[in-house]
Amino acid sequence: MSSQFGFIDIILLAMFAGFIILRLRNILGRKTGHQRKPISRYFPKGMQALKDIENNEAIKTGDVDEEVKKQFLKGADVAYEQIII
Repeated sequence: MSSQFGFIDIILLAMFAGFIILRLRNILGRKTGHQRKPISRYFPKGMQALKDIENNEAIKTGDVDEEVKKQFLKGADVAYEQIII
């Protein structure tokens, strides 16, 4: 009698695992070929902008215009409010 109990446990656990797999498949979906292509990790325009920033002497020396500082702080304040509040 106790040997049959082990088989029942295995069958119940297999049914439970099958149920979970089917639910995950239903929720996550299947690949159908209509998905968007993954975004490329290579951005040549961004690399050029990065090189331009590296060569900018005003940024290197810290001579940034006061208007730029005010605009940055205003944007940071808005971002802080959106995140925290």
